[in-house]
Amino acid sequence: MMVGVLDYTTECISSVYLYYDPKYEFLSPGTLSAVREIEHVRKLMTTGEMDEKFKYYYMGLYYQSC
Repeated sequence: MMVGVLDYTTECISSVYLYYDPKYEFLSPGTLSAVREIEHVRKLMTTGEMDEKFKYYYMGLYYQSC
């Protein structure tokens, strides 16, 4: 239905790209993806899986050096 590409760094997760099958557009895949990504970031922060500097979620931030 949809695929999202995330870029992980020590301080953040950046939602780089999302593509989806147009027949599912009625489900608002961009909104669904953003909500799920935010849930994922919050889980990483609360479980201590990431460094203490990790605290940001960016929608579409581009790192040229990556």
